[in-house]
This record gives sequence, C-alpha cells and structure tokens, in this order.
Amino acid sequence: MAFIKIKKNPSRRGYCAAGPQITISKQHTIGLNTAAWELIGKPAQVEIAWDPDTSRVMLTASSPHEDTFPLSGKNGAKFGARQLLRDLGVDPEGVTRRFPVTRENRLSLIADLSDMPAASSGTVTPIRRTA
Repeated sequence: MAFIKIKKNPSRRGYCAAGPQITISKQHTIGLNTAAWELIGKPAQVEIAWDPDTSRVMLTASSPHEDTFPLSGKNGAKFGARQLLRDLGVDPEGVTRRFPVTRENRLSLIADLSDMPAASSGTVTPIRRTA
C-alpha cells in the first residue's frame, strides 16, 4: 500500500464565500469571522450598541474599558454573550446562526438580528420591543 502526500489547503482560516459576518452560536457566544474582524482593524475589544426598533446590533472596535467585550479564542475573534443576548431579548434556541454585516464606518459593523427568535419572557425584561 502506497501513501499519497496531501498538500495543505492554502485558504486562510475564517474566510468564507459569504463575506464578513457574525455568528451567534448555540453556546451563546458572538464571533466575527476573519473578514469581519479585519474589516474593523483587528481589535482586541468591541463595544456593543443595540437599536431596538430595527433589531440591529452595532459592533465597534474599542480600546479596553469597562463597557467593552474582549475578543478572544484560538479559533477566531469571539466573546461570551449569554447575558447580553438575554438583555437584548434574543435567543439562538440551540441553533448556530450567521448574520452578514455591513460596515457603518471605519471601526463599526452592523448586523440585522430581526430573524433571531425572541427569548422566552421569564424573569428577564428584554430591551427588544416585542409588541
């Protein structure tokens, strides 16, 4: 039996045909693919802004301070967002979801989360408008 030499895939990790996007995983993390992360300058931290009327989220590259989310992870830029998603009133419901992003300015990306299911209204009062 002869072995066949396999060449390394030259594609860069995290790039996809869909372009820049964020991923909200079923483990309640928010991740940026490499294209989105590089689009805002490879930041170490991001600031989150929410528009409840249109269910859009804006991620802005930021310097470290108390209101920012640190991007970490050996497989890409991501952060834990369980409480953030509860506060916004959205829930991935056990399914990883991907959302394309558009560039707002040099350091900001916007994603439309209107397709994201609303969180069950238990003890949390969401920021999201459900009416």
